[in-house]
Amino acid sequence: MNRSEKIIMNEMTYWKNLMIESNQTIAFFG
Repeated sequence: MNRSEKIIMNEMTYWKNLMIESNQTIAFFG
């Protein structure tokens, strides 16, 4: 795995976690 692929993977993981957290927040307050 080269460096740019690693960065892309980290970005995707970050956004996925962010969306999961926001969905849980919406479900909690909704």
